[in-house]
Amino acid sequence: MTTTDFITELGIAVPGKIISEPVNCGAGLSYENENGVSDEDSFMLVTENVSAHEYRDFLNELKQTGREETFHREYNGNIFSELTNGKGLIYTYYTGALNTARVIFDRVSTPLSDFEYRVEETRDDTLLMQFALKYGKMIRHKSCDCGMLYALRLRDNSLVVIDGGESEQATEEACDEIMERFYAMTGQDRNEKLRISLWVCTHNHDDHMDVFVKLLRREREKITLERVMFNFPSMSLMPSDYSCTKRLKERLEAFYPNVKMLKAHTGEIVNIPGAQFEILTTHEDILPVSYRARFGSPYRGMNESTTVFKIWFDDCTAIFLGDAEETNGEALIALYGKNLLSSEYLQCAHHLINDDRNIYGSIRSKTLLIPQCRYIGDTHDMDNTTFLRGLFGSENMYYAGDCTYVFRIKDGMKSVERFEQKGYFYDNSEL
Repeated sequence: MTTTDFITELGIAVPGKIISEPVNCGAGLSYENENGVSDEDSFMLVTENVSAHEYRDFLNELKQTGREETFHREYNGNIFSELTNGKGLIYTYYTGALNTARVIFDRVSTPLSDFEYRVEETRDDTLLMQFALKYGKMIRHKSCDCGMLYALRLRDNSLVVIDGGESEQATEEACDEIMERFYAMTGQDRNEKLRISLWVCTHNHDDHMDVFVKLLRREREKITLERVMFNFPSMSLMPSDYSCTKRLKERLEAFYPNVKMLKAHTGEIVNIPGAQFEILTTHEDILPVSYRARFGSPYRGMNESTTVFKIWFDDCTAIFLGDAEETNGEALIALYGKNLLSSEYLQCAHHLINDDRNIYGSIRSKTLLIPQCRYIGDTHDMDNTTFLRGLFGSENMYYAGDCTYVFRIKDGMKSVERFEQKGYFYDNSEL
């Protein structure tokens, strides 16, 4: 898509100075061809030197083209808006600290109002699980030093699953234990289907997908999957192995054809019973190009494409960083300042590998959830571990390699249960 094509489809001029030609921000559930192109590609135009007054005028002009504003939010000098004309979505937002505007043709997302849902709440608490994946030295087809899987049991007794582990962690015993924890969290009989109301993926690296994608096949008779939320970059922008993404989309198409999709955008608020999701930053914030870009890509690597989000539940909050890097931290600071973000729980970025001092210095949190084992933290990543101990204290750092932790939160009060890790070295079972 050219700038001319973009402006023609938009129907009005954009405010400020256009930085580059429209950027392909990636597809949704459809398959991309060998050139990284699909019929669901979203395109974004970025402009600079925009004032808040100019941006508000732009939004008013968009509404005059026959589009209805279906979401509007303002925070810390930023303005976020979703508009639709019944044929497609436009998501647009203004970053006040940078005087930049982004306008996105979103070809795939369900409108926020249709993606959200309301049902009766049947529980009076929420459970947050950090699952104990097996961590060890990175030896292909044997063991893995990364991966993460989290789950929330909400007040409507449905589950929200966040990410999933690496293929080496996807043993039959580990999958059995995940299902055991899911059933225990919901209190359901083994003959009942589990409701996963939402799966959220921070980025399309296999160590954040493979275990869950295996469950989609293995447990398809026991799982109902209603919604998925992610924002993966276009293959045309980042040379990488996308086999895990292809496998995900194939299984969603085969086993969950009616699943609703949301391509998460910065500033969105998603409400589901007993919880609220706030999208803090996505890879779209560092496009059209990261200052750390290399290898002909606009990104340093796939980790820069991480979606960072905050969840509100039971007078409590959790922020998930995925594999965020310093550039993602800079986007967070530009949007929210250095001291406005806070949470009870904070997921440690990139399995202790990234130091991300700008993020940890900007988000005030009490409890650090670490998707890594203690041994690797105390050896290979000792400098980062020492730094984080100084911020959180050892007693507030929970390692996924120790055991499965299930935190019970009721009216802001917290308790924790521990369950033995199950699943060891990869058993060569089908993914």
